[in-house]
Amino acid sequence: ITYKADYRVMFSSHNEYLEAFEHLQDTYTKVDNVVFILEPRNGNALSTEAIHAQQWLTERGWLLPYSIRVDSLSNFQHTYADGDELIVENLIPEDFDGSPDALRAVERRVNSEQTIRDHYLSPDGALSVVMVTLELPEDQTKALPELMETEGGVLALEAAFRAAHPDVTLHVTGLATSNYYLGTVAAQDMQVLMPLLLIVALALVGIMTRSVANTFVTLIIVAVAIVATMGGFGYTGIPLNNVSSVAPVVILTLAVAHCVHLLCYYSLRLREGHDGQRIEPERIP
Repeated sequence: ITYKADYRVMFSSHNEYLEAFEHLQDTYTKVDNVVFILEPRNGNALSTEAIHAQQWLTERGWLLPYSIRVDSLSNFQHTYADGDELIVENLIPEDFDGSPDALRAVERRVNSEQTIRDHYLSPDGALSVVMVTLELPEDQTKALPELMETEGGVLALEAAFRAAHPDVTLHVTGLATSNYYLGTVAAQDMQVLMPLLLIVALALVGIMTRSVANTFVTLIIVAVAIVATMGGFGYTGIPLNNVSSVAPVVILTLAVAHCVHLLCYYSLRLREGHDGQRIEPERIP
């Protein structure tokens, strides 16, 4: 059984909006990305610690798997004129030392750039953004775990950042991370919630029907239904996605509901005096 974490499965192959979106990506570039949101505890994204954190994360963002571009406040291309020359350099210089003069220079540059607000810096100046643009393959099944879980991946970078800059809270989002966590959450549900749900359902069946045999029969029916359905997915080569991955939960719910209906009816007829061998349907006058 394979899993395909791709938002395209939510649309038909000829969906006009998906086609327009893919045409835009083919013309320019894809928008698969990882977005890091930095929230310094002092509430000032232009403080010394926050700026050093931005520079640290910007530098290491280039090293992420499939990374092709990193945009942040620290490497924003600041342009100004010096006599007859046009100078283009990073908004925050690499040798930024955190001195009061350096901080005032950064603030002047930020205030002079209209495109920074709402893009790299929140309006209140409390948050800043580092965005890593990725070039992922069409089939992201293996690429997403490589991006997130490897030694140089997002999770390792996140842990290293928190150790290096404890005074800055890091939030991670983006399209690539969303696709990854949709898959991992579905897998965790299968491993934890499914067994727990099955135990609770069987316990309720046993309590309601007051029969160990009925509980065992329900378990067999549920197991056969789930195994047959998921096995069909595996043998036909149809990958699971963010929607179809909840199939075992749906099957479990329906199977238990039908079993309860049948077993309760069977138990009711037994209490009415039937021997349990053959129950004739009631005639409707």
